[in-house]
Amino acid sequence: MDVSFQRIQKIFKAISYHGQTGSSNKRIEASWYELWFHVLIHLCGRISKEITIAPQYTLIDFSLRTQSGDILSERWSLDVNPEDAADTDQPASSGGLVLEYEQVIPDFCVFYTPGGWICENRRLPLIIEIKPMRQHMGEAMDTQRNSRNVIKNEIIPQTLRQVTHGFAAYSNMSCIHVFCVVGHFWHTYQISRENYEAEKSKSKYMETLTRKLREEVEIRNLFDDSFTDYSADFFSTLAAIFVEPPKRPWY
Repeated sequence: MDVSFQRIQKIFKAISYHGQTGSSNKRIEASWYELWFHVLIHLCGRISKEITIAPQYTLIDFSLRTQSGDILSERWSLDVNPEDAADTDQPASSGGLVLEYEQVIPDFCVFYTPGGWICENRRLPLIIEIKPMRQHMGEAMDTQRNSRNVIKNEIIPQTLRQVTHGFAAYSNMSCIHVFCVVGHFWHTYQISRENYEAEKSKSKYMETLTRKLREEVEIRNLFDDSFTDYSADFFSTLAAIFVEPPKRPWY
């Protein structure tokens, strides 16, 4: 076993058991980004050298409207920083038009980058959102139930918004996968652009989709029983997203 994987093993155990400790810092989501960054780099490196991990990556969704609120153009998006958006020429000052934007920041965007991380073929097949396990004062620790509730009530609504921004930013994506992670438990779902584009104009579509996804939550373990490796289920599910073309599910 190499030294790097011994380090990953320690991170596995830290992620697994942090929900049972009394430290308030260990229940803060941001304090776990650093550990998860190591895990994802190690994990994705075993699958492909053309995968890059971007923590806290900003996706910005633009729309051009009249001052009365009518949309003049199809929604479009740039994966740039808000500071760059502020430098964009805004026609509102001369033509009575308003350029609006909304941003989302997924915990981790997993990119496929053939030919280098700056390339025209850059794609966003996977978004990952993490949360710490939670234990309320005086309650017994039911990690699976708590994790399922966090995924249903927090992560799914949050990641659905991130997926819509991902489609706007990357027109070459036919499908975006999402990994919802709470402590050492995970759930995954995917959204097809074809279905989203066909249904999004319907009344209460997002509410209906959110409810459907909540009903389908299935909790699984990230690691094997000994916490010496990823679970076969987790690794195979991730690897299947990045199989050789033309079998990639997001092409």
